[in-house]
Amino acid sequence: MRRTATEPADGHLRCLPSAAYRPGAVGGLVTALGYFGITPTAARVTLARLVQRGLAERHRKGRFVYYTSSERCLHLLENSEKRIFELSVDNS
Repeated sequence: MRRTATEPADGHLRCLPSAAYRPGAVGGLVTALGYFGITPTAARVTLARLVQRGLAERHRKGRFVYYTSSERCLHLLENSEKRIFELSVDNS
């Protein structure tokens, strides 16, 4: 998976999967999760719950549905990443 690195004002290098910023088609994700034993129904229910909780956004283009990470989700990931890196710097 490609990663996108950004350097925030605090000087820590931050890496988030570039997929977090691009829309993903549901069919491909459901197929990929199937390789890990996750049923299509479970994958679709989980995506619906992520949308309900404001962590993903659903977009429709024709008959295809795409999902992207919401701003709230990206904010939570970035805050979590900061805490993890702060802990690793404190413990070294």
